[in-house]
Amino acid sequence: MTKDNIRENIIPFKRRKTSLDTEIIKPSETKIIDLFTSKKNLTESKFNKKTSNQFYINGRSLFLCGKYERAFENLKKAEEAGCNNIDLFLLLSRSYGIKGDIQKSEDYAIKAIETDKKCAEGYYLAVLGQVTQNKISEETAKFAVKAIMYGFEADDMIYYYAALFFMDDNHSNYKKAKKYIMSAIDNIQYAIEQDKKEKLFDSDKLRKLTIFYQIKADACFYLQEYDEAFTLYTTCENNGLIALSIYLNKSIIYHERKDDDNALKYINKAFECYKKTKEEKDKELFEFLNYMKALILSQLNDETCFKYLEKSGNFFKDKKILKERKEQVKQINEHNKALRQEITEIINEIIKILADCENEEELQKTFPEVFEHLGEEIIKNIILAPDKIKDKNFKNFIKYAKKRLN
Repeated sequence: MTKDNIRENIIPFKRRKTSLDTEIIKPSETKIIDLFTSKKNLTESKFNKKTSNQFYINGRSLFLCGKYERAFENLKKAEEAGCNNIDLFLLLSRSYGIKGDIQKSEDYAIKAIETDKKCAEGYYLAVLGQVTQNKISEETAKFAVKAIMYGFEADDMIYYYAALFFMDDNHSNYKKAKKYIMSAIDNIQYAIEQDKKEKLFDSDKLRKLTIFYQIKADACFYLQEYDEAFTLYTTCENNGLIALSIYLNKSIIYHERKDDDNALKYINKAFECYKKTKEEKDKELFEFLNYMKALILSQLNDETCFKYLEKSGNFFKDKKILKERKEQVKQINEHNKALRQEITEIINEIIKILADCENEEELQKTFPEVFEHLGEEIIKNIILAPDKIKDKNFKNFIKYAKKRLN
């Protein structure tokens, strides 16, 4: 019965559905107005005598001239006169956004989408409306994907929500998620570089960049690109981002690298996050955290692992193997305890032998004799013993032994 048998009998953790409202990325209040008034993605008018009238034409012209209040009045009159031009809906969506009535802005964006299912600007304005109102849902992410799909010249916000769409379990495509979040990163990095040239610093942009790094790290993690994921998670940590998924996934990566001391450190951090967040009610996550901690402790031959395995739900399939592993860990620990006692006695004996040497010459002759007498395996165990012994002669012997072993 080996440690690997534990690993082979695990039901893999099904990644939890992405929580789309965990981190809301949205523009500042001043930037929102800029986005509603931006001409960059403004749909070109397609005049149709049946659906257009003079009020609409006037309203559009006034909007393009930046006379938004007069534009709004004319656009509303056009609507009252029966105009149902898709451009009218889009301009009214923007106008309501400028006025601060975001719900109405979203409503008209939806009308535009219902009129033309490929209306990229409509999808964008709908996302902008939902994000501004903190109404993030799967629909928001879906609209972001469609805005890009139908040719909208996207910004970092749109790319971010498109990436979240493909990170979600219902649509999981981590390659696409990575592609979109990399576009978001490129956009925000460019903006940060422009700020630097003007000697400006925007902490909100750095926060967004860090969140984008986390999404990219998650995508890399599920694509099993562990080295890149690990680097990105570390960057997020260094930038001050605290997130359970960062700690949990770093713990798993450390475990994959067989560095279970650091794996334990990070699974403990994940537990701390779990206790402090609303995710406390997530039973599946709680069970997986317990399983991971049990697995890590098991690899470290720590008998406390079994109390965590008992809370790991169905992640561990074979209870018989668990029982066998318990017995194995107990035997290993008993053996290690006996070995530690034996090594302690040998160390004390070495100290006595070295203390009997009358001068440095005799001491140097004794080192090889002790080494040959004990043999390499015991010497290796002595070197691994806790470095708490202050005896000078013994420390010099350890230096000699390390050179011999190398």
